[in-house]
Amino acid sequence: MKYYPIELHAHTCHSDGDFSIHQLIQAAKEEPYQVLTVTDHNTFAPYEQWRKEKLEQNQQDDFDGNLLVVPGIEWTTFYGHMLVIGANQVIDWRQAQKRSLDPQLRQIKAAQGIVGIAHPFSIGSPICTGCHWDFHIEDYSLVDFIEVWNRTTPDENYRSQLAYEWWTSLLLQGERISCSGGRDWHRMEAPSENTAISYIGLETFTLTEVYQSLRQGNFYISLGPVMELSFQQAHQNYYMGDNLLPESGI
Repeated sequence: MKYYPIELHAHTCHSDGDFSIHQLIQAAKEEPYQVLTVTDHNTFAPYEQWRKEKLEQNQQDDFDGNLLVVPGIEWTTFYGHMLVIGANQVIDWRQAQKRSLDPQLRQIKAAQGIVGIAHPFSIGSPICTGCHWDFHIEDYSLVDFIEVWNRTTPDENYRSQLAYEWWTSLLLQGERISCSGGRDWHRMEAPSENTAISYIGLETFTLTEVYQSLRQGNFYISLGPVMELSFQQAHQNYYMGDNLLPESGI
């Protein structure tokens, strides 16, 4: 198991970013990232453009150089934003109802999507329509992670603290939800000294393994230190997101 730096939240000019898809990929290569998730608002267009160009060059892999590129969107509605990663279709956001998001979450899951609630305590309407999380969810097993740290200097942002407190309150209620950090990358900017990086644990450096680890919760956020965390039980290794049987000992 090796942990790789991953960006889970990034935009291009296909929505509200300044980057072209190629500029975003190049910027990620110049940073510490080895995995980049492209998450424009309600569209797979930049990833599809990149994929089409690769196929025209008879390239079937998921890499741009040494960078693994992951398809996603920021599912953008009037009542909240979600990172949806790896889905095989875009579920219509216009059908989402504030009183219950569960029907759309089930549709996203049926499309193999991985779900992360984005910046839940950002300023909402009318400053940023839908940026604040206002949806009601009955079944939190439909949510894979919550973006508790958003943008640069997240540890200095009280909205990130509110998101962290919400996430931990759900854990205390028995929910199994991971947490993420997202740069919410829109344009070239000098990273602060405490830019948070997410690290994802992969047995093999593949797109399939990225999906598996995101679903499992085998990733963490850091402001600098990098670690590899595992437990051994009955001569078997376990990683973040795995289940251990307490009666067997560690």
